[in-house]
Amino acid sequence: MINNLLCLIFYILLIVKMGKNTKGGKGAKRGKNNNQNSNSSKEIPLPDDTDEYIGLVLKNNGDSRFDVKIVSDCNFKNEIKNMSMKKSGPCRRRFGADTYVLIYHNAPPEGTNKFYIMYPYQDHEKKYLFDNNIIPRIKDDNGNDEIAFSDNINENDILNI
Repeated sequence: MINNLLCLIFYILLIVKMGKNTKGGKGAKRGKNNNQNSNSSKEIPLPDDTDEYIGLVLKNNGDSRFDVKIVSDCNFKNEIKNMSMKKSGPCRRRFGADTYVLIYHNAPPEGTNKFYIMYPYQDHEKKYLFDNNIIPRIKDDNGNDEIAFSDNINENDILNI
């Protein structure tokens, strides 16, 4: 009788999921089971045809300013621009170097010829952009999608520090 009861409890523990998080503060309970890498139902913002591009953050200059290399096919491709973040909206989350971002260009007829970061893409959104060829993959000299290393070093390539 006791063995049957123990077996029943063991099987119930295997089948039932983990319990609800009831300990900790309000924020700990609210974000307990969030999986940021899963594909959510929200729509991923994509650049339109006119003044929106995709860029890669190279450096955080502080005070919400970033050096960003534009990777979209446009007049500014491969240029490094110093830009700031939009003042409100989804851009106000933290991100750093090697993050792909949606950029808005405030063209001279309407504005001041400035670039603004509108939206930082998360990892699963970046994968979607690569899979649908919205962001071009960077290829090495052999046509591979990987980083190429070389043992051939010239004296001009060595930095004297």
